Amino acid sequence: MISQIQIQGNNTVKVQGLSFYGADWTDVNLNDYDSVHFDYWVRNYTNINFYVINVSNGIPGGSPAEPRYAIATSGGDETLVQEEWVRVSIPLQHFLDYQTPGFTYSLDAVNQYKFDGNGDLFFDNIFFSKDGVVGLENLPESAFEAFPNPSKEAWIISSKGASIVRVEVYNLPGQQVDAFTPNNRQVWIDSAGLDSGVYFARVSTPERTINIKLIKD
Repeated sequence: MISQIQIQGNNTVKVQGLSFYGADWTDVNLNDYDSVHFDYWVRNYTNINFYVINVSNGIPGGSPAEPRYAIATSGGDETLVQEEWVRVSIPLQHFLDYQTPGFTYSLDAVNQYKFDGNGDLFFDNIFFSKDGVVGLENLPESAFEAFPNPSKEAWIISSKGASIVRVEVYNLPGQQVDAFTPNNRQVWIDSAGLDSGVYFARVSTPERTINIKLIKD
């Protein structure tokens, strides 16, 4: 069962009894991108596999040739940690280097990510990045506010300190979908023309640049 829950005011995806779960979009070319990132939390787990799927490669789901990144208590690409939030950053080259006997894998038409595993999975903040364009940095929760979030028509991002000098909005694959130079402590972002899903607003003030996750209903 898939649900969206709030943890300390943050929207988080819960996959109860994970066998596999994926999200898809219109295929995009990710050859110019460097990494994919996400956060996870698990309990009583032994392994999670994460996949970046190319619609044009024709590799059957579940095939041993399907490129994956393994997070496991032993023998994985990364050691699994239980009962705390963990940030995972995977170079996309990992998937290109994966042995795919009988198939050729590329990043020219990526249309899905997928998890599989053996329990309840919480995950959040999944995105692709290019040359560090979209990186999540630590920020006091009180410094900025985005509302309403989730949104159907628009978000308002408000700074409680310095003026916002630039905002760039990116979709999940890391493509820029909008940009503003408000030079104000508040900026209005029209979301009516955007597809439902997760976006990231890269918000710059004279002192720092941070990212805020935005949800479009």
